[in-house]
Amino acid sequence: MNDRVAVIIPAYNSSGYIDQALASLVAQTQPADEVVVVDDGSGDDTYDRAARWTQHLPLHMVRLEQNAGIAAARSAAIERCSAELILQLDSDDVLLPHHIAAMTEQYTAAPGLIAPRELLLLEGGPVADLPMIKLDIPDPELQLPMMLVQNYLGIGCLYSRNAYEAVGGYRECGCAEDWDLWARFTVAGIPISVPPVPTYIYRMHASNISSNVDWRVVDIEILDRFIGELRQPENRIIAKLAAFQRAGWKRLDVLEPAASGYPARPDDGGPWNSVRTHLDSDLGEVRACEGPDGHSALIVEHPDRGVLLRMEGTPDHMSVTQIADSTWRWEDRGQQWWLGHTDLDHGDHDA
Repeated sequence: MNDRVAVIIPAYNSSGYIDQALASLVAQTQPADEVVVVDDGSGDDTYDRAARWTQHLPLHMVRLEQNAGIAAARSAAIERCSAELILQLDSDDVLLPHHIAAMTEQYTAAPGLIAPRELLLLEGGPVADLPMIKLDIPDPELQLPMMLVQNYLGIGCLYSRNAYEAVGGYRECGCAEDWDLWARFTVAGIPISVPPVPTYIYRMHASNISSNVDWRVVDIEILDRFIGELRQPENRIIAKLAAFQRAGWKRLDVLEPAASGYPARPDDGGPWNSVRTHLDSDLGEVRACEGPDGHSALIVEHPDRGVLLRMEGTPDHMSVTQIADSTWRWEDRGQQWWLGHTDLDHGDHDA
């Protein structure tokens, strides 16, 4: 594998972590050819701390005067480097010594988007026995549809500059900029694979961006972008169902109410006090059924394929009770999401 590797690190108020991140790069068995740290308008001494590592690493420093967000910071880092392979590292995470070697070896074996296997380090928790975050990579034919449902990759991926530029690079998002990029990779037919062993340590702490956002709102922003760009009706169906699973009745606001004459179907359950029907060009009928005591249902029924999705509960809190394809089911990322995605016995290394 002769391609040069650049490690890009966006950093915002990361003075408590940046030294450990950069130290883990010094310890790599295969050194990086370039390291770019972008200080994204930090109010602490992140820039100065990182700059001290120039004597130990092929380090380029970039300072953004105002906080521009992680997508802009990563874009700035990629613009600053010249290597063909781009490897992500967040400023509060740490790499095991064989990370670059394992990632580039996997890229040589299967060029595409390489996702690392991650260990989870809880702030203040033990470091002797870190649980592994499960990473289940779908078979190639399912990588795109399942990516449209939710991002199943972690942080720290490796990809080629050519692929990155071909899909348009990072775009501004409220968050989830990685998911936006990975989805465009899969739409372009770029395959995803992983090395056989964990090499990336994801640190979970109170100031993680992922711990401080409303993922339902963030995800719907990305899904609406997908829906507007996807050409295949099947892919739009999947993305629209993913949005309904997150928003429930609130998602009805994007649809036009149907004309009268669309009552509840005999198999809709109930009894229902009222039924409102909306029509969607890809999904077919979307029925919002309201019954006594606040019990409600949302039913998406395609004219040729039957019920695609059924959710029940209250208008604000609905759960999936029926879905046409199990790979379309979305899993809510609540506060316990990461903990629920760890392999505590460390024995599952299947992709």
